[in-house]
Amino acid sequence: MAEIIAFPHRVSDTGAEHVAEQKDQYTRVEQSIDLMMKQIEITKTAIANFISSHGPNSKDP
Repeated sequence: MAEIIAFPHRVSDTGAEHVAEQKDQYTRVEQSIDLMMKQIEITKTAIANFISSHGPNSKDP
């Protein structure tokens, strides 16, 4: 016989509350991704600056 797996949830949640919660989570994920992309750009710039000042083509090796 198949076993029924129940996931915990709040009984008081309505569909609209669930949708609002999902939208909030989606927004937080989008904000996290935006922040990560900014951090990547900062890191890329820092690496490029380091290479340009310490690499074989730098003005002051």
